[in-house]
Amino acid sequence: MTNNALTVPTRTRRQADLLTADFWEDMGLPQLKTSVADSFEDVARPAHTAVLEISAMPSELRQTVESAMVVCIPSPSELSGSNKDPLTAHWFTAWRRDPFELGLTECREVITGTQQELNKLRDMLENLADEHMFEVELRIVD
Repeated sequence: MTNNALTVPTRTRRQADLLTADFWEDMGLPQLKTSVADSFEDVARPAHTAVLEISAMPSELRQTVESAMVVCIPSPSELSGSNKDPLTAHWFTAWRRDPFELGLTECREVITGTQQELNKLRDMLENLADEHMFEVELRIVD
């Protein structure tokens, strides 16, 4: 009798889907609840505006940061709605090359979300920044 547990290939971090819990557990980041809203009160909470500033980040982490934004802030953006002109709406994060270091990127982005969503994103990005040695600040402005 063979032990099948030893013959099953294990997934590497690179192969893991960024939106699965396995990937985030491996990174040691705070766990997120699976529901979009904890209760009806969360749905009715007003959105806050925040400024996300990232600098000196390795470019290969862009996808991870974008995924963290999607996972942590499921509510729709207050900055671009269906009544906005699609040609002038802001649909993406504008990443720029770091002018001082080759291979590093930076961004300054205005985002919206509930207080709880923005706090989750801040915690996740601060852990990622500590692990990969880059600068991040998420500042709520209203």
